[in-house]
Amino acid sequence: MLVGATSRPLGSNDMRDQDRHRAKILDAVRDKRGYLLSYHRLLAADDPDLLKVYDQLYTRITLDERVLSDRRKELVWLALLSAREEPTGRIHVERAKKAGLTSAEMADALTLAAAMRGYYSVAFVTTHWFDGISPVDAEARYLTVAETARGDIDAATAEIVCVIVHAALRQWAAIPMHLRRAFDAGVLVSEMREAFSFLLLPCGGNHFIHAVEAWEAAAGAGGLPSPYAE
Repeated sequence: MLVGATSRPLGSNDMRDQDRHRAKILDAVRDKRGYLLSYHRLLAADDPDLLKVYDQLYTRITLDERVLSDRRKELVWLALLSAREEPTGRIHVERAKKAGLTSAEMADALTLAAAMRGYYSVAFVTTHWFDGISPVDAEARYLTVAETARGDIDAATAEIVCVIVHAALRQWAAIPMHLRRAFDAGVLVSEMREAFSFLLLPCGGNHFIHAVEAWEAAAGAGGLPSPYAE
């Protein structure tokens, strides 16, 4: 303690005020989401105001209406959380239903996410067996798989899903190809930015940095919009 500093133990009134403040913030989170998770309780016990600020971030990323339609947003979320194998992501099934998505459409998003996991089998060919198998032919076959896997999901939405799943899986080499296909299909830069922001919650800040840098590098290589374009 600094020389001259004084401390005053919390009195009963102070404790009651803190308890009420903590309970108020927890109640607000529960009312908004319909549930409380363990980390909500931990943050509330440690620093209720931190929970309040985090919940504002969560709300802005996942709940507020920005650019993406609810249907497109929830298809991306389902694929992203499936790729990350996040059991707590089930809440997005309910949100997808509320957005009007059918079970078949949700299954299409999960199938597309699964197909993206096979990308590096193709990438392996292009870097190791290129003398026996054409890289162009291998890429074409991969895209055929992706087209089949998307089922009834429209092409533009499917390409957003592909970009975000590859980013979630750190398959950076696939991102330029799917970014190009997304923008060719009419996806707006603002829509892609919103989808990228989803990565922050399940993947973390450092992962998010690398994902944005992958887009930045793809744009720098030429022919693609920058992630910072107006």
